Amino acid sequence: MHLTSLPKLLRDEPAVLEVLGRSSAVLAVPEPARAFTIAGLSEVSRRSPLVVAVPTSGDAERLVRDLTTFLGDDEVDLFPAW
Repeated sequence: MHLTSLPKLLRDEPAVLEVLGRSSAVLAVPEPARAFTIAGLSEVSRRSPLVVAVPTSGDAERLVRDLTTFLGDDEVDLFPAW
């Protein structure tokens, strides 16, 4: 089940808009909301691609799985660890 319409709800969120207006920014988000927030940033940003780094391969695989729920299979890629 895809939840592709949900990330658009962040379109007017002040913290998201502030992050989008900067060339470099940090946004603290609780882990359960990370995929939703990243998907929202991806939806409202004009920047493409959006690159997200995580500490482990397991974290990357979980995030890809979660992001696919919000963005769809064709919008998310996993780059393997070097």
